[in-house]
Order: sequence, then C-alpha cells, then structure tokens
Amino acid sequence: MTSADVARTRLLLSTLGLAVLGLGLQPGCATSAPPPKRFTSSAPAEEQATAEELFPQGFLVVNPGQMDATDRHLASTMVHVGRPDESGVADGCTGVVIHPRLVITAAHCVCGHRMPTREDEAARAGSTKASPAPRQAGKVSRAAALDKIELTDIIDAKSSCAEAATVLTVSYVDPANKNQSREVLQRHVGKVSVHPDFEIIRGRTTGAPQVVWSNADLAVILLEHSLPSELPHLELAETEVQVGDVVTMTGFSYGSPSPRYGVRHFGDNRVKRLIQFDTGSAVFRVEDQQLPDGRPASHLQQGDSGGACIKDGGEKVLVGIATVGAKTPTGERMSIFTSVYAHRGWLLQMLQRAEES
Repeated sequence: MTSADVARTRLLLSTLGLAVLGLGLQPGCATSAPPPKRFTSSAPAEEQATAEELFPQGFLVVNPGQMDATDRHLASTMVHVGRPDESGVADGCTGVVIHPRLVITAAHCVCGHRMPTREDEAARAGSTKASPAPRQAGKVSRAAALDKIELTDIIDAKSSCAEAATVLTVSYVDPANKNQSREVLQRHVGKVSVHPDFEIIRGRTTGAPQVVWSNADLAVILLEHSLPSELPHLELAETEVQVGDVVTMTGFSYGSPSPRYGVRHFGDNRVKRLIQFDTGSAVFRVEDQQLPDGRPASHLQQGDSGGACIKDGGEKVLVGIATVGAKTPTGERMSIFTSVYAHRGWLLQMLQRAEES
C-alpha cells in the first residue's frame, strides 16, 4: 500500500466516522434535549432492533480523558497503517498489547472501504457471515439489520487492507528516575491479520448514510520482534461483560488541553447494553453521562479506534476493542466496543501463532 493509498484510505475512513474515535471526560458536550430512549435487554427488543437503535447516527466528541502520566496503561499503543517509510501520516489509531509479539486493534483502522457489489445486494436477505450454530432467540440477525437499507459503503476482509502496520509504544515515566517524566516512543513493525468475518456496512433508509452493521471489527499485528520484557500485556477476558459492569477505556485521542494525536488518556463508564448477533459476534455499549460519584463519564473520540476497554476485577482483563463513538440524535454520548470474549477462539489462535513464531 503506497502513502497515497494510505492517505485516501484514512480520508475515507474519517468520512465514515470510524477511523478515528476517542475518549471524553469533560462535561458540556451534549446539548440540552429530552432524555433518550432507554433500551432493555429482553429478547423481543433485541430481535426487533433497528439500525438506528444498534448504531445511532453519530458525531465525534472531542474532549480528552485523564492523561496517563503515570503509565497505568502501558499496554495501550499507537497504531499506524504501513511501515514507518510508507505511512506518511501524523495520526492513526490505538491498539493494545496482548502478547510480547501481538497487538490487537480495530480492523477498520487497517482496511479501506469498497462499494457494494451485486453479490452484496443479493446476500442482503441471507446471513453469509452466520455461524453454523442454529440462530438463538434474543440475537440480532444480519438480515434484519439490513432490511430495507440502501447499502452505500462496506469495509470488510474483501477490502484493500494494509499488509503491515507500525506500532508505537509510549512511556511517560523516566525509567531511570521514576519521579521524573520523559516521553519515550519506540517503533515496532508487524504483519496485519484481519478477522475473516470482519464487516462494517453503511447504509440509509432516508437522510445521510450511517453505520448499520458492525461484525468482528478486529485485527492483529504480529510484530517482527518481541517487545521489551518490562512492557506489560493484557489477558483476554474469559467471560462476557454484563450490563452494569464498570469499564475503563484507553486511547491516544485528540482534544484540549492535548490537541494532538499521540497523548494517552483513560477514563471510566458502565456497560449499558450487550448486543449479540446471530453471526457469533457481539458488541456492547456504554452510555452513562455521569459516574455514580458525579464525575463525567468517558466516551470515545477521535484517535481511539482500536483502543482497549478494560474490566478490573482485581486483575485487569481486556473485554472490548473500540469500534464506534457517537452522539445520539438527542445529544447524549455513547461508545460501542467489539466484544473480545465473542471472538476469543480466533484470538487464541493468533496468540498461538505469536507463541510459535
């Protein structure tokens, strides 16, 4: 992929509102509006969910979270498409280390969009990405999500995807003197593998196109060389998140007072809704605007796609990867993550490959 291809891809992904997403801890972003509709997790509601309920039309929210000045989240990295001499861009996405040679990020960070084909249109009523297991009650089907939708854009494993990516690890604490700060960046290059069932679809019924389907938005980067032994990595969740779980998200978002990509932030929110698909994939949403102690809750913003969503139950585990950040039509913020547990089998295969390489 040339630098021109990368630039075009990044522009297209930015247009989709997917390539650069992030964190926000500051109040005042949401406009005054009536309380939004609250969704339940009952089976009938899940089965009949519309595209607007799954992935609301959104706008990026550009406020930072708390800067990770003490390196609490060293496992969170920056991710750039291509090798250092190919990328030619100053911004990118976020990733997270899950093995000394393996970094996970969002697949839409490394793949470009494509236009729908006749085959895509013909497959609308089917579920070509479906798992072999029979469909279970309470799971959203691909066919239902795409019903009566005019397809406009697709990003998937059939798209033009980067073969390589550059990972930048960032430390803010001077390793020689823990009481001093010193930003240290190290570059690492690796080969990209995209989840074979990855698929993001944009479409519309009326008005502007929006995301109507997001399945298995995951990619891994197998590094050419192992990361330093002192750099931590996160373990994969062994159970699915539950509604009400407190989670922490991390990323290298834009915003003020750090109006540049490349400053690691983190913040908390709570899981509001878990949405499972008949394909075997799942996403979960965080929607709180305030934490129980009154502090503003965190949300995704520009630069945080592919970032870690972490649950701390005594031991920090990776539960999700940042996919979509948005404002609802009523002005409140939400963030959507691809479930790690739903794709644990594939990720374990990637970990095994890293272990053997």
